[in-house]
Amino acid sequence: KIVKMNPIKRKKYFIRFFLQIKSSLRSGLLRHLMHYLVIIATLVFSSCAIEPTYRILADNEQEIEYLKSLAQQAISDKRLTTPENNSALLFYRKILQLDEDNEVALDGISNISEIYLSWAIESAENLKFERARSFIQRAKKADRDNPNINAVLKMLASREKQGSKVFPLDQKAIFERDPKKINFREIADFISPRNSYIIIESPNDSMGRWIYQKLNELTSRRLEASFKIGESSLVRIFN
Repeated sequence: KIVKMNPIKRKKYFIRFFLQIKSSLRSGLLRHLMHYLVIIATLVFSSCAIEPTYRILADNEQEIEYLKSLAQQAISDKRLTTPENNSALLFYRKILQLDEDNEVALDGISNISEIYLSWAIESAENLKFERARSFIQRAKKADRDNPNINAVLKMLASREKQGSKVFPLDQKAIFERDPKKINFREIADFISPRNSYIIIESPNDSMGRWIYQKLNELTSRRLEASFKIGESSLVRIFN
């Protein structure tokens, strides 16, 4: 109770305390003097032991909040795991050194891993398999226990083994939006209603959407496709 007093109250307490000691000495009450000496010793050792503990706890909380802000900024800047001395992963791990059960840090590390896995999936869909593997390795670095890592690895392996067929499209016909000059029927006949996955490459997004629309008109089931901006126009089909 005394240790937690503010400085002014504590000062007043000690003034009263020493006045009582002086009175006790005059009255010859040695028993009371010994009691007060025990209190003094307790106060001295308690102040030394407890106050630094409160200070350390307060400092830790401030440092954790500071590290959280650094981690959030690193996420915004896409500094997920690199540079190693200025990354979101580093800041979250420093938080866990101060508080091993900190939910913000645990969720942040899991989120970093998931971001890399989403980039791996996107890269695989665009046939950038080496880049996809690199992102998976970074996901492991952040959170080796992420259960989604194995699922993405299987998807990547499956995508690499899949056969594909490429249908180049007449660039002038695409610019003119002339479906009569493009054999969409041949492309549609090659598409498997259940298993096909399509990548449409075109000079801009609107052209790609037009190609997708024309193919969808010739199939019984809505197609699963992704779009890629490139110099040429083509349709790549995975069955």
